[in-house]
Amino acid sequence: RRASVEGGRPGDPHPGRMAERFTVRLDRVPGMELGLKLDGADQVNVVVAGVEPGGLIASHNQAVLDEAARTGDTPANMVEPDLCICQVNGISGDFDTLVDVLVGAQSWELL
Repeated sequence: RRASVEGGRPGDPHPGRMAERFTVRLDRVPGMELGLKLDGADQVNVVVAGVEPGGLIASHNQAVLDEAARTGDTPANMVEPDLCICQVNGISGDFDTLVDVLVGAQSWELL
């Protein structure tokens, strides 16, 4: 399955809109976790609370940093704390629903 996730930052001036958009494509690797710590304190939004070392997201972020160092560009499209995941696979809903879709996916396309 493909997962599409729209992300934004909590507290954006326009709730429900995203301050920035970017796409991250990841495929599940056997034995490797996605590596996201999530916060669902409000039971609605899925907010990235942290990125765990050794996970797919950490590997993605390192590749972004490596490419920026190689090209001299500013790192972009990193998955970082406070990123809000508002929709997964076209599904919006409460925290539990979104996490279930994230957990069940074999690959992810994060927007």
